[in-house]
Amino acid sequence: MSNALPTIRRRREYTAPEIAKALGVSVRTVRRRVAESRADYEQRAAERRAFVAEQRAQGVPLVDIAQRMGTTVDAVKSLHKQARKEATG
Repeated sequence: MSNALPTIRRRREYTAPEIAKALGVSVRTVRRRVAESRADYEQRAAERRAFVAEQRAQGVPLVDIAQRMGTTVDAVKSLHKQARKEATG
């Protein structure tokens, strides 16, 4: 979702339902993300990274974390990598 949405938003050729279908999310999610402030986005992202880091520290498999978060294993891997990078500086 992170790479596709900015491109779609820039062109302004797609409706929220079309974007939602392309990204595999609800229309409400698309509208909420577009309206979300940067500070809220950063906070939500930090919480997701912290959740993944905590779960991995407890030995929870990536696939289980992805299911709990309603996302893909690749997204969880990315969040975990970002969390590790933040932790080590």
